[in-house]
Parts: sequence; structure tokens; C-alpha cells
Amino acid sequence: MKTLGFIPAMPEFLNGKKQLSTEEANKTRCVTKTRWVIESATLNIDDGENIAIKMLEQLTKENVLDKRLNELEKQKALKWKKHGGIFCLFPSLTSNDIENITFGSYQIHRAKSYIQEHLKTSYYNPDELTFEVESPEDFDGLVRARFQSAHSNSKSYISTIQFDTNNTNEPIQGWCCTCTVGLRVVGCCSHICALLWHLGVNRGIITNATNPLLVSNFMNLIEDSMAFSDIDNDSDDDNNIKYSLTDNFTGTSDDEQTHSETE
Repeated sequence: MKTLGFIPAMPEFLNGKKQLSTEEANKTRCVTKTRWVIESATLNIDDGENIAIKMLEQLTKENVLDKRLNELEKQKALKWKKHGGIFCLFPSLTSNDIENITFGSYQIHRAKSYIQEHLKTSYYNPDELTFEVESPEDFDGLVRARFQSAHSNSKSYISTIQFDTNNTNEPIQGWCCTCTVGLRVVGCCSHICALLWHLGVNRGIITNATNPLLVSNFMNLIEDSMAFSDIDNDSDDDNNIKYSLTDNFTGTSDDEQTHSETE
């Protein structure tokens, strides 16, 4: 293949690790991005060259937010408080804004059902549902949410976004997640995408259209799961589960791995 001008590559393996490094996750995304079955189905192949250029620009970048959070953890400076997503002062986004981050649209299609799966009964009104997020005291521009693993009830992942409401050109400053591919900056994982969509596009609002307890929406959830369960495996939390099955037999747990606990 090299003689024909191609560079052979394959996704990185976990090899016993719980998470790919930023470099590994970035390279993996570049390998898995082009999939004819998915791209042709979503009719999203016309702008491939521009997307490829943007992805290569991000390829060697570090995850600055992850490093910042690690430093703040060492200083024990973060005290996270829970509240409903509707109360988060998050920048207003469009679906196109998120596509510029994800380098595609299929994650956005799944975002609504992903949020619905994580709705909880409101603490203030038992008749209402809410999507719970956390913000740190004394630190503006940070928000995080916890997502249940799609494959294990004992695992959850923390997705954190850094934003600037005063920066209209680039309101989203960074992101990171504790899932296997969550450190990449060539696109983002499905958890980050769902959080961006709910807070930025949906504005944290839970309406009848997003209430999973309605029969019509329950059927939509089933249809969504059928549509994406087979093809949306690139950015999911456990896309490398087959390379880390030994963790399930050692009694180790990935719960609440990093970035401080809620005070």
C-alpha cells in the first residue's frame, strides 16, 4: 500500500489501560473517520477535504483542559456543586457549531436520546425531570456531567467542558472526558457531544418533546437505538471494551475516575 502512496494505519489498542492518551485518541479518530456505509447514509461526504484539513490541524494538539483540571485537583481547588442544566449559563450554540467540533453529524443525531437516558427526577419538584450538571465554586466557565456507561452499570464517566460566554467567535474553549477516547481533541466523544447539544442547543430545557416517559418518545428512543447501535461505535464510551475485559475479573472499578468529587 505504501508503494501506492497510502499510509496504512489502524485504531490504537488499550492494552490494559483504562484510557487512550490524547495522541492515541487523536490518531484513532483520523483512522475511523472515513466509513463509507455511515457517511453515505448520512449524506455527509461532500465536504471531506475541508474536514480532513481541520482534523489534521488538531492532530498534534494536547488536551489543555485535562492538564488544567489535573493541576487544579492537585491544589484541591475545585468544589463541584450540582444543579439542573437549565441553570447553567452556557453559550448558545447551533447544530453547525457542534458539527465543527465533532467533524460530523451522526453524534448529534444521537445526543437527544443520550440525554433522555440520563434524566432524573427534580429535587425541587418530583413531577419534573432534570438533567443534572455540576459547576465549580469560584471558577467560571467550567461545567461537567456524569454519564452511565452503555455496557456496565458499575461504570460512569465524567465529561467536562470549558467555555467562555464573552467569546462569540470561539465560545467552547476545551473538553475532556474520562471515557476511553475522551481525551481527544480531533473531534470529541459522544458524551461531550451530548452535553454540548443539551446545554448549547437545547438550553438545558426538558419539555414534552424530550420527556422519555411519554409513550411517543419512548418509541422514538427505541428507533434511535436501532438506528445507531450498530454504526455509532467510534466515539462511544466503551468502544475498546474487548481489549479491557480483564478489568472485569480483577475487581477493579472505573467509577468516578478523575477531576475531583462533588463536595
